[in-house]
Amino acid sequence: MTTIIAEITELLLQTRALKTGSFKLKDGSFSPFYLDLRVIPSYPSYFEKTVKWLASSLQHLNIDAVAGIMSAGIPFATGISLELGIPLIQVRKTPKDYGLSKLLEGEWEQGWKVAVIDDLITSGLSKEAAIEALREARLNPISIQVLIDRTGKKSLPLVRGVPVSALARIQEILAHGLEHDLFDEKDRELLESVLAKMDP
Repeated sequence: MTTIIAEITELLLQTRALKTGSFKLKDGSFSPFYLDLRVIPSYPSYFEKTVKWLASSLQHLNIDAVAGIMSAGIPFATGISLELGIPLIQVRKTPKDYGLSKLLEGEWEQGWKVAVIDDLITSGLSKEAAIEALREARLNPISIQVLIDRTGKKSLPLVRGVPVSALARIQEILAHGLEHDLFDEKDRELLESVLAKMDP
């Protein structure tokens, strides 16, 4: 686990995906740091690594398809689909107001076991909506897979009864970066304060 924490920390720093400042989150709260994981596909070598990590974490589940949440989850779900050779379903946050007005894009069979893919989890709100949409389509979401858990909690919650898995917790990333002096001096005190407020 230590190795992947080190690699994910390097990825965040090299792609400048970890940002400090004041950022409004989806649930309306404000955070002194932000994870912009949408930049990862702009770095092909890091993107390829990330997809392989995610695909490897799903291999034991015997899933029939992956469902990527728009927009951040789509690139990762697409890569996993190609890596595992299974279909991709795209989950919209709201139906289109034109064309077929669908919430789900793709082709599937009722009863398929599906892993929901997104970049990270904070409040779980977007995952709740995705789970509901998939169940309404008679699909069976059995897992939610993200790259990073940024809840700051000791363990991940179930979302509508579906377990969540993450490659790394934000606590582990911050602790590793601080221990190995990887952060800028101006960010060190801030990130130490952030880490101190999180569960160990």
